[in-house]
Amino acid sequence: MTKPGRRCRLLQGTWEITPFTPLAALDLSLGTCIQVVWLSRSAVERPSRSRAFVAVKANGSVVTWGKADSSGNFSALAPLLNEGVVQVCGSSSAFAAVKANGSVVTWGVTLGVRSLGGNSSAVAPLLAEGVVQVCGNDRSFAAIKANGSVVTWGDAGYGGTSSAVFPLLTEGVFQVY
Repeated sequence: MTKPGRRCRLLQGTWEITPFTPLAALDLSLGTCIQVVWLSRSAVERPSRSRAFVAVKANGSVVTWGKADSSGNFSALAPLLNEGVVQVCGSSSAFAAVKANGSVVTWGVTLGVRSLGGNSSAVAPLLAEGVVQVCGNDRSFAAIKANGSVVTWGDAGYGGTSSAVFPLLTEGVFQVY
């Protein structure tokens, strides 16, 4: 099955299969499932409104430039973004990077106690593995995990908390917009 102009991610369990994954690392036994997760156009093409840019290189490393106080400086996190990045999503003041191992690294602006998505420490254990896609809006992010659950963080007024619908987001989700 193809979807012209769309990107997808291939998963075997919670591990993403990338162009750099050696075939020997895959379980190719009979009955093994490989899941295809189609990325929405919004996740693939939605431009960040930040005053900074992020480039993901073919080797999975990240380069940022632009206004340093608007997510353009990730020097404190550089060791985490030297390899393995497969997707980056931006908000107005933050970025979230999904790594091939399913973990998420976030950086960007926080305003006092209000996070604009750059600080994901409140949900860090939930973002340590199994994430297959991240989508952002102006001040928040939502991550879909391989098990079909959703994790949200950022400004509560912009969807950064999903507690009101949490029971509906624990399984079966394959796309967020």
